Amino acid sequence: TYAITPTTHLTGGVRWTSDRRKLPRGFTDRVNSAGVVVAHFTNVIDSVTYDEVTFRGALRQDLTDKVNVYVSVNKGFKSGEFNLQTPQDAPVRPETIMAYEAGLKGDLLDNRLRLNAAVFHYDIDDYQVRSSIGGISALQNAAKVKIDGVDINAEAAVTSQFHLTAGMSYLDARYSR
Repeated sequence: TYAITPTTHLTGGVRWTSDRRKLPRGFTDRVNSAGVVVAHFTNVIDSVTYDEVTFRGALRQDLTDKVNVYVSVNKGFKSGEFNLQTPQDAPVRPETIMAYEAGLKGDLLDNRLRLNAAVFHYDIDDYQVRSSIGGISALQNAAKVKIDGVDINAEAAVTSQFHLTAGMSYLDARYSR
C-alpha cells in the first residue's frame, strides 16, 4: 500500500500461480445394477499444469479519520482439476474471475454505528459447476457468468453490552453465454 497523499492510498499486488494436478494412470469400470461391467474406461491424461497471473488494485480515499470510500479491481483464479468419478474425461478448465467493487466503510455516531456498503460486478469465465450426468456427479465448466450486486451491513452499539447487526444483499446472477 502506498500513500499518494495523507488521505489517498493505493494498494496493489500481483501473484503468479502454477498448479500441477496429477492423476495416476488407471482405469475405471462402469457397472450396471446387477454388478456387470458394461464399459471399461482408461484415463489418457495423467497430469496437467495450470499457470495464471492474478492481481489486485485498490484506491481508497479517507473522507474523515473514520469514513472512507474505495474502488477495487481484482483478478482471481481457481485451478482446474480431474473428475475422480470419471477420470477418463478431460480435466475441468480453470475458472477465472474479474471482480470490480466500489464502496463505503465508516464508523459513525461516535463509533456507535459501523456501516459498510458495496456495489460490485463479477465476470467469471469457465465457471466450475457440479452436475449429475447419468447418476454420476461430475465437475464441469459452464458458460460465462455475470453477477451484479449490492451488499450493506450495519452494526449499532445500543449499549456496551447490546449490539444490533443487520445486513442486506441483492444479487443478479446470470449465465451470459
